[in-house]
Formats: sequence, C-alpha cells, structure tokens
Amino acid sequence: MPPRAVERFKSEEIPKAYVREDNGEAFVYIADERGRLKKQTVETGAVMYGYNQEIKSGLTMEDLIAFPYGKTVKEGVKTEEVDSPSYY
Repeated sequence: MPPRAVERFKSEEIPKAYVREDNGEAFVYIADERGRLKKQTVETGAVMYGYNQEIKSGLTMEDLIAFPYGKTVKEGVKTEEVDSPSYY
C-alpha cells in the first residue's frame, strides 16, 4: 500500500471528505508520532458551505490529517507530509 499524504489545517474546520463514520462515531486518520496512520475519533459540528466540517474536539492544530483514499485504508500505513494536497 502506498504512503498516505498528510497535511496540517490552520482552522477548526476541515474538508468533510476527510471525516469518516463508523457505527455512528466520526473519525479521521492522522499521522502518529512514528509517521504512521492512526484512527482518531472526533466530535463534529456544523457543515460549513456544504464543504467544510466543523471539528469541535479530537484534533489539535499540530495534527497531520490524512486524506482517506478509498475504503481499504488501514492504520499503521506509513505517511508522507505534504504542503498542498495533490489529489484535488
């Protein structure tokens, strides 16, 4: 499996495509201290302008958030930090 691109967001909102749900619980994938994917539970708020998801808790401004490509994303996969997403 290829590395997952991770990036920092400077806001309490992230693109809603980053947020997944499992059994009614919202989560995102972040890079852990070893640069590996980790599932992180978040508390969500309103959707802004149909695109951004408010994150009320569960993330910090220092967290590197991974775009969850497909449904086969697994924890523990190596990540690579990027400045600007290349998948848009």
